[in-house]
Amino acid sequence: MKLRLRHILILLLYTAVVIYSQKIYDTKDHLWKPAEDNVYLQEVSQKIYSDNPISSIASFNGNCYAVKKSNFICLKMENWKK
Repeated sequence: MKLRLRHILILLLYTAVVIYSQKIYDTKDHLWKPAEDNVYLQEVSQKIYSDNPISSIASFNGNCYAVKKSNFICLKMENWKK
C-alpha cells in the first residue's frame, strides 16, 4: 500500500511539474522579432555550359576567369570568351 501511494504521489508531482513548465514558455510578448528572409547571391545559381571541361576558375575585379584546355578564358554576357 505504501509503495502504491508513493507511485501516485510521484505521478502527481511529475504532472504538476509538466503543467507548470508549460506556462513558463507560454509568452505572448516575445523578446525577439522575426528577421526578413532576403535572397543572397550565394542562394541564386545558374549553369553556364562549356564544350570542354573547365579545369580552374577564379574571380577578379568582378569578372569570372577560367582555364579550359590550357587556354585562359573570361565569362562575358553568359558566354566564355578568349
